[in-house]
Amino acid sequence: MAIVLNLDSFGLVTNSPFQLVLLILSFTLASVAWLNVFVAKCKPGAKRLAASAPVILWLLCIPLLWNHKGHIVVRVSFLFASAWLGTFKVLAMCLNRGPLAKPRGFLQTLAILMLPVYTADTAGGGNKIQGRLHDEAGSPGILMLQGIAKTVLLVAVVFVAVNLQIATILHNYILAFGMVGFLGIIMDLPASLVCGALGMKIIPTFDQPWLSTSLADFWGRRWNITTSSVLRTVIHDTIMEGRLVKPKTGPAMLHAAEPAAADHHHPHHHRDHHQQQVHKEARHKREVRRAVGLTLTFLVSGVAHEIILCQLQDEARGPWRWKWLTFFTIQAPLVLAELWLKRWWLQRKRLPPLPAVLACGLTTLLLISLSTPLFFTPAEHETDTAQRMIDALLSGFKFLASALRGLMPSSAALPEMQVSEL
Repeated sequence: MAIVLNLDSFGLVTNSPFQLVLLILSFTLASVAWLNVFVAKCKPGAKRLAASAPVILWLLCIPLLWNHKGHIVVRVSFLFASAWLGTFKVLAMCLNRGPLAKPRGFLQTLAILMLPVYTADTAGGGNKIQGRLHDEAGSPGILMLQGIAKTVLLVAVVFVAVNLQIATILHNYILAFGMVGFLGIIMDLPASLVCGALGMKIIPTFDQPWLSTSLADFWGRRWNITTSSVLRTVIHDTIMEGRLVKPKTGPAMLHAAEPAAADHHHPHHHRDHHQQQVHKEARHKREVRRAVGLTLTFLVSGVAHEIILCQLQDEARGPWRWKWLTFFTIQAPLVLAELWLKRWWLQRKRLPPLPAVLACGLTTLLLISLSTPLFFTPAEHETDTAQRMIDALLSGFKFLASALRGLMPSSAALPEMQVSEL
């Protein structure tokens, strides 16, 4: 089954990158104006969703304007930033959630819609399940330094991938650092230039994922925090609250307190027993909702990753491979099992927590053992996606090196970069 879409096959894509940029800029500016002027005034829910349909369609089409062979880095960037995150931000707005639900100026809406960032000023409203929404990534200067550091990290990973032959597990572990570097570049560097100028504070993008002491810590607080926050807003929070559309004012949920308050005329021991039953039922409902929300969140993430992989292949090589979907989907039961095991270990057996070094090592071993056959193999061996990304990045580094040589007084100051040298 192939689901690869290419607008260039319909003659809709120009060969001029400059014309493409103008086309994208024009329609994007029009989309932002439509969101601010018309969609924001619609009632949250079905009406706002219907009004935002043209914007969602445009966000999904942007990556398809770029040929997956000649512009793979650009295409994967737009698949991530606009087709996935941008679309989900608009969906969150339709549910009166997320950063776009708050009244904003034109430029702020443009930045939030098109950049892979998530603002840190949307926490609150009675929702205690906020993830990292209360954290801030730092000043524009810190974001710039982080972006530069991740650029250096990506260059180092490309060097290793091109020049060194190492064990598969170690190779994949290093490639994971390359993913941190690449995503950090397209997240941190634009944010450092734009968000500070517009007065927006954003949440961290990554937080040392190699120090994760559990799967919950890895996926919930350290790895690609922006994406997890977007998914949490649209999927997880709606299930935990038991509603799609979030009211504009008022606390999130009051249901747990109402039954106990209505039972004030009962004897004391009956009232205590009843309250215990109410709390037990409420806790059970929360656990069920958490399991459903977690499962759907990882399922949607797996579907999105699988679509991205398909959209980077030729039509003849782009079937639905299921492995990326499987990798993300199985994370939900693993996280739930981990939480149960942790509760059993600490509360029932009253054993001390594992040392951080041991917990970190076990988490890393589990993740790399699962990702090697289910995530890296489809990208490296079943398709040429990883190699084409490395080649494209290598070409970009060579172009930058050539540009830097042209700016230096002596052309000998920076030797020409060869594939064998990078």
